[in-house]
Amino acid sequence: MKQQSIFWSFSHTVFVFLLVYATAGHGQTSKPVLNDQRDSLSWVLGESHARACLQDNMGLSNEKVLEAFLHTMQGLEQPIDEDNYRLALDYINYMNFINNKHKIDEENAKTERIEQTHLQKLVEENPGLQRSEYGFYYEVLQPGSGITARENQRVTFDYRGYNMLTGELLDQTYGTSGAITVNINDNIFTGLRLGLQLMQAGAVYRFYFPNRLVFGSKGSRVVPPFTAMIYEVELHTVHLD
Repeated sequence: MKQQSIFWSFSHTVFVFLLVYATAGHGQTSKPVLNDQRDSLSWVLGESHARACLQDNMGLSNEKVLEAFLHTMQGLEQPIDEDNYRLALDYINYMNFINNKHKIDEENAKTERIEQTHLQKLVEENPGLQRSEYGFYYEVLQPGSGITARENQRVTFDYRGYNMLTGELLDQTYGTSGAITVNINDNIFTGLRLGLQLMQAGAVYRFYFPNRLVFGSKGSRVVPPFTAMIYEVELHTVHLD
């Protein structure tokens, strides 16, 4: 049996999708019958694989992929030797990686255009906004009088995080987890790490971060991918120890 590549899941997904596609009947218009939970779970698995394959269309031959799947399931001799199999599989997964990267790049470009239009409008409406050298904007809601935060220092702060385009509150420490104490260089997204170093203890700032300085294409537990954010940050303490 051929050794499976670490990228095996993609090719397996294609095989499963095409098997479901073929056995269900091309062009079928009647609603499928699901008799029990097993049928329902099987259908959902097949549908999820199909959706993934539709998103990762690489222009391969559906008929030949299905033929290879059935051929292998029957334990028949393969027409491609082990070395060429590995090379071809690596190439398929490389192309899948490139396709996904192109999609992310396109989404990034689209999002950045929207963000820049929105930020330009904000600047026109709020002449007090300042632009940092790193590409985010900020305004001082309350000046501080204490120590200015620096890299590798521990700081204690509260925040509220809003979707910049919709104004929706997505995350906050007020009334939830309480103030955070953390080293500026640890477990803080890039924009906030840079923004905190503009602040003195006791200050309250409002930051306008493009998505690339927040969580980018990955998103987080509460922030969706490609989401520009507004953070209102209250810096309580800069620790000297």
